[in-house]
Amino acid sequence: MFSKLAGLFMHDLPDFIFPRACIVCGRTLHRDEDEVCSTCVASLPFTIPDDGKDSIAELRLAGKFDFERAAFLLEYAPATPVQKIVESFKYHGNERLAIAMGRIMAVRMERKHFFDSIDFIIPVPLHREKQKKRGYNQSEDIAKGISSVTGLPVRTDIMERVHNDGSQTARSAFDRADAALGAFRKTAAGGLQGRHCLLVDDVLTTGATLTGCAAALSGSGLKISVLTLTGVV
Repeated sequence: MFSKLAGLFMHDLPDFIFPRACIVCGRTLHRDEDEVCSTCVASLPFTIPDDGKDSIAELRLAGKFDFERAAFLLEYAPATPVQKIVESFKYHGNERLAIAMGRIMAVRMERKHFFDSIDFIIPVPLHREKQKKRGYNQSEDIAKGISSVTGLPVRTDIMERVHNDGSQTARSAFDRADAALGAFRKTAAGGLQGRHCLLVDDVLTTGATLTGCAAALSGSGLKISVLTLTGVV
């Protein structure tokens, strides 16, 4: 009994000394909460349809490239908790948050059997100079969170980004599509025929980045599904 209580005390000691706060509301997190409190998670704008309709992501990507299925988890809008979450892991070094959001994605999407038949995850790569400057790839961290729940391996050896085009936030849809053409290159020599990959990114806007990734993977015989944390409706 004493050893069990001692173990619980040691588990909670870091939170007692350095209380963790919800990234959205600032409330102190319980030990079983990770970066975002359960109340804030429940209030997030989830977009996954329950009635068998095409997801918003599938409608957004239709006609751009062939895919098996596509979805994004949360609606992205300025000055909202979702924007706060994305900016925290994308620009302020909160890798743990990206991983935590990946786990939330996986739990939600497993209920929809979204990962059935998928063999591995490919996070959308950053250019090596940008990743060196930032210190991490937020899409890879999201993929790690998904992997921790699903057991799917994360593959960073299949594709690389060869153009460093900077932020696309202020670009028009045409400019984004133009910048994504030829921005990625397949690096795997083979072994992809008939396999099913999950492309993972943080935000879906025009679909230009994902289209560029699909173009790089074309001809490999690889089936593609897409999952992003957020998307602009």
